[in-house]
Amino acid sequence: MPETLPILTYIPNEDCEGTLIHPSTNALPNKACEQGLLSLEYTYWMPLHMSNEWLYVTPNTEVFTVLCGSMKFQLTLHNRRRLYLPLRCKGYSTHSTLYALSTIVQNNSKDDVLPLAPSGLRLLSN
Repeated sequence: MPETLPILTYIPNEDCEGTLIHPSTNALPNKACEQGLLSLEYTYWMPLHMSNEWLYVTPNTEVFTVLCGSMKFQLTLHNRRRLYLPLRCKGYSTHSTLYALSTIVQNNSKDDVLPLAPSGLRLLSN
C-alpha cells in the first residue's frame, strides 16, 4: 500500500502556525514567532503541503459541499480539524473554494529478500 509522505512536520512550540492550531495547544508557543490576535469571522484554512489536506478553524458551524465529478456530498465543519479532499474534487464553504489537485505518493516498502541456499548443502557438526 502506498504511503503518503509528510512533507512538512509539526514540532510542538517550534512551528508557530501548527502549534497555534493544534488541538492540544492551550497557550501561545514558547518560541518567539510572529503573532497577532484577530476576531475570526470566517473559516480559516491552512493547506498542508502537496497533500490535498487542510487544517481549519471555524468560528461557527458551517456546511461544506464537496463535488467529485457527478457525486456531491456535504460535511459539517465545526471547531478545528483536518479536512481531506479526494484527488480532483472541489470543496465549497461559505467564503472559500478548495481544489484537490496534487499529491505525492511513494511506496517505501520493499519485497522480502530471502537468500537462496544450494540444494545439496549439508550442515557439518563437531
